[in-house]
Amino acid sequence: MKKKIFIGLAILITAGLFTYMHIAINHANKKPVCESGENLNAPIEMPNEYVIKYQEAKNINKPIIVMFYVDWCTYCKRLMPLFGELAKQYKDDFSFAVINCDYPENMDMVQKYHIAGFPTLFFIDYELKTSFAINPNATADKNIFIEELEKYKSFKKNIKNLTSN
Repeated sequence: MKKKIFIGLAILITAGLFTYMHIAINHANKKPVCESGENLNAPIEMPNEYVIKYQEAKNINKPIIVMFYVDWCTYCKRLMPLFGELAKQYKDDFSFAVINCDYPENMDMVQKYHIAGFPTLFFIDYELKTSFAINPNATADKNIFIEELEKYKSFKKNIKNLTSN
């Protein structure tokens, strides 16, 4: 019985060592790969002129869609082109702004909105004095992101209709 246990442990340890060696040899120093071919190790750049810094967006009388991000986050890098595309498409309804959470001057915003993961999307509407996180699935699915934007547009329109009567 002891011999079978010893042989089983020896096989288990050997398999573990081979797995470790495979990972160490085949996956060492590999850079993240993105299907779009973009360099995921480069700092994130704003995708177009419709995405602005948060301080600029505050001065525009539209609800703000804020993307809290960090340069080292591959999910943020994958979301940024879609964020730019939707900023252009919805430029009449929303301001689109970004906040880099690694910058010390942005720490008050990161703490205020309890940002714990990246990317995080927020609606901030100074006119209605409201802010809330957007469905996290919107960061990975364009249709969900658009659905969230359309829901807020409808909500805002209904609020204006109620207050104007």
